Amino acid sequence: FQWLPDKAWLNILALSEGAPKTFKVLPDLVSRSEKAWRDWYDIEAPEATTVPDIDDKLEPFDRLLVVRALREDRAMLAALNYVSTVLGKEYAEPLQLDFESVIDSTVGL
Repeated sequence: FQWLPDKAWLNILALSEGAPKTFKVLPDLVSRSEKAWRDWYDIEAPEATTVPDIDDKLEPFDRLLVVRALREDRAMLAALNYVSTVLGKEYAEPLQLDFESVIDSTVGL
């Protein structure tokens, strides 16, 4: 596929061999539904959309693996989605620093 970098294809093959229960047929699916996969690959936020052909069979971690395999640039966002889904949104959001409490705790040192 000209639209898919070699590294992404190698990642697909590695997923199919490393996690055959879920991804054994992934190379075939990408080959058979090339347009759907290309559209998913080209979308701005693939981590937030359905994965072609296998979305209903994916666990949250599987979804993270697919995004990481094909779109490394979106892996961190996919990881945040995973943490939010599995552990809860409060674990995926950054902590807000309360400067007043920091200043109060340093007074008198």
